[in-house]
Amino acid sequence: MKLNPNVVFRQDEPDVAVLYVPQTCALNGAGIALWKALEAGADRAGLVAALKATFAVCPDDATLERDVDAFLEELLQKGFLLE
Repeated sequence: MKLNPNVVFRQDEPDVAVLYVPQTCALNGAGIALWKALEAGADRAGLVAALKATFAVCPDDATLERDVDAFLEELLQKGFLLE
């Protein structure tokens, strides 16, 4: 997957950001960490690692992987990511 080049990422506060393409999507702290990791070219394992590096308390790896997969699927369905 790759980022849609038409998406605008705007972060006004440390834990709140918005993605813009024809529609918008608000991101929380975890979403911001994942988006920035995607911008840096992270793969799925890198996204899990980004969450673990960002937050002091994280669920187990299996839960993080499911959460990353759900995040990627939602962004793909909404057009923020391209296959």
